[in-house]
Amino acid sequence: MTSIRLLGRSLGLATASVTVAVGALAAPAVALGGPDPLPTMTVDFGYEDEQPSGSEGQQFDGDARLLDASGDVVGRFYYDCTTAAPGKTTVGALCSGAYVIEGRGEIFTQAFKPIQKDEDTMPRPTRSAVTGGTGDFKGASGQATMLPVGEPDTNTVVFN
Repeated sequence: MTSIRLLGRSLGLATASVTVAVGALAAPAVALGGPDPLPTMTVDFGYEDEQPSGSEGQQFDGDARLLDASGDVVGRFYYDCTTAAPGKTTVGALCSGAYVIEGRGEIFTQAFKPIQKDEDTMPRPTRSAVTGGTGDFKGASGQATMLPVGEPDTNTVVFN
């Protein structure tokens, strides 16, 4: 497994530091670690996002730089979410994400996430479907699971 560290906002909703452990995806031939594993990276979100208001159809999106352990840019992370199914205390968010790693390809994810209206963080654990990939990640499928570890707003994400 390769570790990737993400700093900033978890899907644009909360300031967070996320450690990503990258393992094999669903198909044995499609592995994120592969012969040339991903470097340790940081996702740096340098902006403030607004929280979902709870109204259906509200959109929020963003992007961030993917940095390796040396601070060199190796790609970008993009996401967009649309709110749906608002309730009294929660609002659902339909979210798509793309990890674009220069020279390697992209990994795509999708999820439905219930969010507390008065909270600025995603629920933990969160699970997203790995819906595809390109380049080194062609044919990727499976699941990404984000779990909290140690310090506040630090999470481990495992692709399997």
